[in-house]
Amino acid sequence: MPNYDQNRMIILGLMSGTSLDGLDLALCEFWRLDGVLKYKLIQAETIPYSSDFKKKIEGAFEESGSYLAQLNTDLGIYFGTQSKEFLNRLNIRADYISSHGQTIFHRPENRMTLQIGSPAHIAAIAQHPVIADFRSGDVARGGQGAPLVPVGDELLFHEYDACLNLGGFANVSMNRDGKRIAFDISVCNMLLNEIASLKGLEYDENGQMATMGKIDSPILGKWNQEVLNSLDAGKSLGREDFERIYRQDLKQENSKPEDLMATASQHISTILGVILEKYSVRNVLITGGGALNGALISELKKNTRTIIELPGKEMIFYKEAIIFALLGYLRVNHQINVWSSVTGASEDHIAGGLWYS
Repeated sequence: MPNYDQNRMIILGLMSGTSLDGLDLALCEFWRLDGVLKYKLIQAETIPYSSDFKKKIEGAFEESGSYLAQLNTDLGIYFGTQSKEFLNRLNIRADYISSHGQTIFHRPENRMTLQIGSPAHIAAIAQHPVIADFRSGDVARGGQGAPLVPVGDELLFHEYDACLNLGGFANVSMNRDGKRIAFDISVCNMLLNEIASLKGLEYDENGQMATMGKIDSPILGKWNQEVLNSLDAGKSLGREDFERIYRQDLKQENSKPEDLMATASQHISTILGVILEKYSVRNVLITGGGALNGALISELKKNTRTIIELPGKEMIFYKEAIIFALLGYLRVNHQINVWSSVTGASEDHIAGGLWYS
């Protein structure tokens, strides 16, 4: 007879990434069957940010402490309100809400990272206990605080040689010699969406804009060299890297947005291809919004022999939110949810704080 464990839980995962598409909510059930971790995605939804709210978050890293404190509160209220309404619509009581928060600063070299979206306000408004602040403990231990998703890749998606997430940044995780390793590779949707905004678009749907442009070879060479020279399998990236490498080129008045988009798609696919080839990845599961960019995926296939696996839209959009729900499940069951082999921290540890309603 199958042996089910007693720690079966329903957890709502919240994810707000660097591409600022909106708040992802993924209601998941977790359990163990004969010692093997299992999960089910019950329901998932994305609540888009208004353009004003998106601008507030986008520019927050340049603002004052009081501005950040207020935004932390505002985001917590927003996350709590959306969580409460989501669970009420489904008429389901979750055991916990597990929130990634919104990254504003990420400078692990200075032992500093900041994700806002007050867990106290989420708990008070949603009337559910909240697990949050998954990155700071790792940075305090000398780690990069990122990426955290690879624990879920190993436990839930181990049939793939590697998992590649194409979100605001592109990051990869894979098992090497019995250990999970993971790292950020390059900017992705953050760059593509910024270029799309030059044409008044939120994003380049299916890469159509990229197909209308011509590659700017000097800019492509500059971007490739900059990223390849600084590519480090233990490094995590933040908005500061985007500003440093790309911002000035995007301001050039003589550059057509379509050409910049074609150049960016070629640039990203080149860097991704270098990594997949370097590690001889046999097959890769690709998720994140960039997986729906046909032009980007087409260019990537030209740059690697790796078999590209694209799952259904639910997994493409909500894999990160599912895994942050998993990190919360591991946390409340007192199980390690951050591995030093991934982040470079001094030790494996249990990440996340608890806030009660």
